Amino acid sequence: MAVRTGYTRSELAEMVQAVTDQADVLVAGLPNEPLREILLACNCGRCLDPEALLSLRRTPAPELIDALIAQYFSGLGATGTKTNEHARFEARVILTHAIAIIGRWVVLPSGKADRRSGPFSYLSPSGSMQCLFETGVVATLDTELRTEIQNYLSDVVRYCVAKGSPHLDSALCLLSLFGGRVQDIVAEFKVDRPLRHLRFWTALARRHVSADPDDRVNATDLHKWLSEMTLMDRDHLLTALEEPEVGRLIERFAFNAKDEAWMLYLSRLLEWREASILATRYSKYANGRP
Repeated sequence: MAVRTGYTRSELAEMVQAVTDQADVLVAGLPNEPLREILLACNCGRCLDPEALLSLRRTPAPELIDALIAQYFSGLGATGTKTNEHARFEARVILTHAIAIIGRWVVLPSGKADRRSGPFSYLSPSGSMQCLFETGVVATLDTELRTEIQNYLSDVVRYCVAKGSPHLDSALCLLSLFGGRVQDIVAEFKVDRPLRHLRFWTALARRHVSADPDDRVNATDLHKWLSEMTLMDRDHLLTALEEPEVGRLIERFAFNAKDEAWMLYLSRLLEWREASILATRYSKYANGRP
């Protein structure tokens, strides 16, 4: 299927560099001290390798390597929620490394890593990462640092849109959990060139729509699918999807399509849009699990 994305190779290269540089800056900006004790992850030898646990306790925060972060997540969530100062420091350190790992992995060129076994197997916003946010750490971040994180995650989202990454939903949820900007991102694509505005919706629907005429178009309940996102951001995404302009945008590109598969895909995208609006409007998941 011939799909134009509206992005040049040089623009994509600049986006990769921006994400990588910002990830490095965020990690380097962590306090140059070790965690010393681990409060939010189980310390037993079955959950955490004893040598890894020792390294997690003794290694200065900016120098923690990806393998240690992966080890940490194998024990996260087993000790319950804690909200004291050290727990929030621990959450800040681990979350900073986690979002840096995610961004660097998302922008890796095809073939540089096994795309089937990336960090999303353990760094999902819907998984044990929630324990870190439950410490209340985001509210304690100073304005400058929170803005840096939001800028970084916004760039990760933009790259996911440009490449049609299947991890756009996770990137949007992380952006929402760090205090917003989802509405700004949606508004940004709305006023961008039509092809890029379309790209936002095709990227978001990537897992749910295909050009295969034998595939069934299933409605997506945004409240259920993006449950980690704040309710305000989910409502805003639904409102944006409902705008008649989005339907007209998809129709215009479908009518002008030169590729039959691309035209079929866009017609199915229209079906998905209508079905998903209804599913989300009457969702049982708007305020959490029913």
